[in-house]
Amino acid sequence: MGTFFFGNVGEPLANKDFGEIAKNLKKKGIYLDITTNASLLTPAISDQLIKIGFDHLLISFHAGKKETYEALQNKTFDTVTDNIRYLTEHKKRYPEIFFNFALNKINAEEIPDLISVAKKLGINGILLNHYHHCKNTFEKDISFYDNPEEGNKFVDRMYALGSKAGLTILPARKPYLKNIRQKQEFVNRRSEFCKKPFQELNLYSNFDTENTFDVCVCNKFFPFQLNWKEFGDQDMDLVWNHPVLQYLRKTKGRNSMCKFCQNKKTPYLRNLDNDAYRKEKDMAINSFLAEAAEFSPCIKPVKGLRLLKKNTYGDFF
Repeated sequence: MGTFFFGNVGEPLANKDFGEIAKNLKKKGIYLDITTNASLLTPAISDQLIKIGFDHLLISFHAGKKETYEALQNKTFDTVTDNIRYLTEHKKRYPEIFFNFALNKINAEEIPDLISVAKKLGINGILLNHYHHCKNTFEKDISFYDNPEEGNKFVDRMYALGSKAGLTILPARKPYLKNIRQKQEFVNRRSEFCKKPFQELNLYSNFDTENTFDVCVCNKFFPFQLNWKEFGDQDMDLVWNHPVLQYLRKTKGRNSMCKFCQNKKTPYLRNLDNDAYRKEKDMAINSFLAEAAEFSPCIKPVKGLRLLKKNTYGDFF
C-alpha cells in the first residue's frame, strides 16, 4: 500500500505543515510521493525531504526551453530549475526525481532539449503522458489525439533519446496513442486490469479545511476527508479496510464509479466537454456513495475520518 500526495488540485508544498505531515507519515513506514511544480521547493523544504528519506517527487515540467515552459506553465523556469538543482546536489539516493511531461504539439519538438535539461539537473527520469484537450485557453486542440501516428513518433523519440542519456523513461510500456476502435476496446477491458483499489491509498491536499486531506484508493473520486491531527497515531488500516473501500473492491467493475470509468463516452467527454463530464462524474460519485451506505448501513466512526455523503468537488473535477 502506498500513500501519495498529489498536486493536481492545488500545490502540496503550499501547505505550511507539509514537512511535519511528511515526517509523521514516514515514521509510520509509509511510502511518500508528491506531484509538484517545484516552484515552492525551497532549500529548507529540500533539506527536510532529504532528512526524513522522502521517496519520490514527480515534477510537472512540460517543455525543454524556458520560453515554452513559461508559456505553458508559469514564469518560474529559473526558480524551478534552481530548486531542483539544489535538491539533486544535496541528496544521496532519495528522493527519486522524475519529470512529468505532457506531450503535445507545442512541446513535442523540444524533447531533445528536455532530455538535456533533465540530464544537467541530475534527475532520475521522465514520466511521459499525453496532453488532454481540456481546461485551457487554446482555441485549437494541441493534443495528438487527432493524429496518433505523428504523436507516436515523438513517443519513440523520447524513449530513444532518454535511454541514450541514461534516463529512465516511464511508463515501461510505451504509451502509444490508439485509433478510436482500439481506444474503445481498451475502455471495455479497463476493469479487467484496474488494480488501484488493491494497491494505493491516495491523500490529496485539501485547502478548504485545516490539517485535512481528501482520501481514496482511486483517483476518480474521494469518499473521505482525513484530519491528520485528529486521526493521530491510529492505524492507517482503519482507512485502508474501511467498509466503503471494501465495497469498492468487492464490486470492482460493477459499481457506479467503475461503470462511469468503463463507459465508452467517458474519455471523450473528458477531452471534449468538461461540463458534461463533471455532471456524469458527479452523478456516478453520488450513486456510489449511496450504494456503499446501503451495503454497510452501520459504519463505525473513525476519529479524524469524515465519510462524505455526496460529491463535494463537482465544481473542480
